[in-house]
Amino acid sequence: MVRLLLGMILLTLALGVQAKRIKIYPAEPMLGQAVTLSMPADIEFIEKRFNWAALEKCFAVARSDYGSERVRFTLYPYRVGPCEIKREKWETWEVPSHFNVRPNPAVSVRWQGPKAQVFAREAIIWRAQVELAERSGYSAWLEQPGKGALRYRLSPVQAGRLTAVGWLERPDEQRLYSPFVAVKNPGGQVWRFPAPPQPVTVRSLPVYLPADIVVGKLTWHVPDMPRIWAQDALLTVPLRVGGDHINPAWLPALDQLLPPVDGARWLVASHRTQTQWQAGVLVSQVRLDQPVQFQMLGSIQLPPLSVRYFDPETQRLEQATLKLPEIWVLPGWLIWAGQGALVLIGLAGGVVALYGLWWLLWYGWLWSQRHQPSVSLWRAMRMFTRWTRFRPPSASMTPNRWLDTLPAILRPHWRETVARLNRALFSDGMKR
Repeated sequence: MVRLLLGMILLTLALGVQAKRIKIYPAEPMLGQAVTLSMPADIEFIEKRFNWAALEKCFAVARSDYGSERVRFTLYPYRVGPCEIKREKWETWEVPSHFNVRPNPAVSVRWQGPKAQVFAREAIIWRAQVELAERSGYSAWLEQPGKGALRYRLSPVQAGRLTAVGWLERPDEQRLYSPFVAVKNPGGQVWRFPAPPQPVTVRSLPVYLPADIVVGKLTWHVPDMPRIWAQDALLTVPLRVGGDHINPAWLPALDQLLPPVDGARWLVASHRTQTQWQAGVLVSQVRLDQPVQFQMLGSIQLPPLSVRYFDPETQRLEQATLKLPEIWVLPGWLIWAGQGALVLIGLAGGVVALYGLWWLLWYGWLWSQRHQPSVSLWRAMRMFTRWTRFRPPSASMTPNRWLDTLPAILRPHWRETVARLNRALFSDGMKR
């Protein structure tokens, strides 16, 4: 009996030594508010024995701070409502394991998770819509997940929308953690809103595809190119190909697509890759500014360029083809002469247009003077002739001769005025 009692005492002491005192607070957090989880700094216990699966039904882990004796994890709740975390027998909780998450009256976040199945290299997309009770003093952005190996490209906020894009290459079944929507309130406090983890199956690409295939739809974007060019002059062909939510590291190498062309010589090109967010879409593009020199006169047809990609929507290998224009190669002096002639024609047309505008302005002024007394009207008509012909009218000019200087389409409008002017100035009228 004594031995049994001694054994029970030793067992109780052993369990007390092994029990882990765990604190988690507050017990009624607001959605977006940080929750602190504190436990002893026992790495084996943290990594192998603590029931993270139960905790992560309610909370996302944002960060961890390891001290010499205890570890503090910063958590954020997924949703409003009650949460029950199952305790293990070796854990000692200093607060109840029942939590109640209160709503946040200032911020509402609606998450849209990625597809349940994606192909390797296909974009994995999280989207969030943020609604604020008041816009003044608030700012929102995305932050990387606290757990998980996948890191995302994060969009800026646009009309309350936020997007995160990532990619996985290896076929596997993954439990993906969402980014955090971070909202800074007018008081400087930052709230964070995660989405619950989502299982995603990454499927293998078909075995017939090349190893470097792009997954996602590719399109060409090429500015207009000249159709006439000078012999031996450098022409830069601007080649652009890209697509939405494509990893820029997997875009094709365009300089390897250029075949030899009779009468043309490809020179060293400028190659760069760029990405930018456009209305919540990550647009990736490879840009190749390819110089070419034409050494033969006549017509040269540049070859079409094609890039292949795997479309995850149709699950087919597709091809995007760019048809380059036919270039007429002429001697440089002939092009310069033609350009000079076009410049002269343009200058002449400009002078004619300016003279026409000048003439119309004077004619409009003269039309407004037609009801003036005869002497004033005749003076205005002579002034019109002076400034539209850029020389003074002759002293022998009569109203009838002035009428003949007008365009034929305008003469009927002035015949009555000229007849009245003749009667007023010359009694019986003037003869030519």
